[in-house]
Amino acid sequence: MNPIAMARARGPVAPSGPTIRDYLNRNRPTLEEVKEMMNKKKTGSETLAAFEEHLNEKFKNELKKNREKVLGESSSKNKKKEKKISSKSKKRRHRSSPSSSSSTTSANSESEEEYRRRKKSKKRKKKKRRHAESGQDADEPRAKKRKRKHREDDGHSSSS
Repeated sequence: MNPIAMARARGPVAPSGPTIRDYLNRNRPTLEEVKEMMNKKKTGSETLAAFEEHLNEKFKNELKKNREKVLGESSSKNKKKEKKISSKSKKRRHRSSPSSSSSTTSANSESEEEYRRRKKSKKRKKKKRRHAESGQDADEPRAKKRKRKHREDDGHSSSS
């Protein structure tokens, strides 16, 4: 036997569940009720609002504490920097500049020889930088280096 023919013989199937008519005829809220529901959604729950307020207060307190710490540290750092700067300037004042007439040195300052050596090394570093920046080779002919060296030695010996 054919299953399709058997299904037709039984007749139409009774609807199970709501029909389209039931859906269209359902109860709907009035306009006033909809407005009330919208207002409730906008305001939210009171407990959630209280919780958020509590978190905001905690956060503000933490910010205040952190600001105090940072401001305290920065002010102490500034004081330290000022002390360093003033101590450096004092050291510079105590150093005696090398002059041809006097060779006196204080207890805190360097001797003239050490001062000259440092000055020479600084000049050499500056020259190296200039050569590197201008793109010239570091390997120059030895004759030029000798001339330069000879000029530096003459310049220092005449000043002392």
